[in-house]
Amino acid sequence: MLQYLLSAPRPIKRLITVVYDATTIPLAVYAALALRHGEVTLHANQEVISTIVATTALTLLVFTRLGLYRAVVRYMASKAYGTLAMGITLSALILATSSFVLQSNLPRSSIIIYWFTAFTLLGLPRLFIRSIVAQLNNSLTKEAVVIYGAGNQGIALLNALSNNDKYRPIAFIDDNYKKQKTIIQGLKVLPATEFLTLSQENNISKILLAHGQHQHFKKKTTY
Repeated sequence: MLQYLLSAPRPIKRLITVVYDATTIPLAVYAALALRHGEVTLHANQEVISTIVATTALTLLVFTRLGLYRAVVRYMASKAYGTLAMGITLSALILATSSFVLQSNLPRSSIIIYWFTAFTLLGLPRLFIRSIVAQLNNSLTKEAVVIYGAGNQGIALLNALSNNDKYRPIAFIDDNYKKQKTIIQGLKVLPATEFLTLSQENNISKILLAHGQHQHFKKKTTY
């Protein structure tokens, strides 16, 4: 399903995003009112419904003008999230203005709560999708490797590889039994005897040797 969405034409992706936002903005307003009144069931009159509809339509227009639907979610960076925060701020102002003009008399505190509910419901899914896509791309495009040596040099090597486009560290290999079966920065430290099984499960053909480790191990285990 995720692969289908990623490979879909850009107009389809934009349409899905717009539909999601159009559904989520009313939900964010409802969540804000429910939190404000402390009730799950709300009795919305015609004025409140009109306010929500107006806020949703105008917010989508604002998001379009700000270019949020031109940004590809998988590549959204801090600048795009700043633009999203600006759009939600304008949406909160639209909600307040609509409430006044249409005389729905929404509590002022609910406008502030709406900012947080909207940012949560609109921003977090975008961040989640970006994270999932990044992990998927890493598993498909980067070569899985292990690092021999879980000391300071090995950790430095791991940090150096964090932004590279070629290698994806899977685990550490270390002969020190005190370090084995521990976890360092999210990677397990394993004994050399487990390398064969690890390489078969993850299609690993290389060991990256941390500076200062024994050279004979590299010659013995590197394919």
